[in-house]
Amino acid sequence: MKYTHKFNQNLTCTVEIIDRKIKPGERHIIRSEWSQKPKKKHIPEYVRWMHVVNDTYAKEHGLRLMHVYQLSPKYNDWQIWGYSPDAPPCRLEMPNLPGGPQNLDALNQSLTEDLQKESISSMTLDHRTAE
Repeated sequence: MKYTHKFNQNLTCTVEIIDRKIKPGERHIIRSEWSQKPKKKHIPEYVRWMHVVNDTYAKEHGLRLMHVYQLSPKYNDWQIWGYSPDAPPCRLEMPNLPGGPQNLDALNQSLTEDLQKESISSMTLDHRTAE
């Protein structure tokens, strides 16, 4: 299943999603492709659009999902959102890693532990950044 969002006449983003219920730990987003690199001003609209995509998938398949958005190249500029079949999208608290997340592996490890504790079916770590 593909979703495409047009930000303006030159900038689009297409997300391809598995067209079935995922297995635990499997990612529902197969790929994401931008027509060109987005600017920082496009990121809030991207996050709002992905709320619709992720929330729709969670509700259709009765799953709890998590999506981590890196809003800029800075390590402290992240947002974690949860999607559930019985609730609207909600922003989750960032894990308390000593000194902040030093790299994607440390953040991924911490969030994977959260997945197991909270029975979340899938996590997407979205680390594409805007200029």
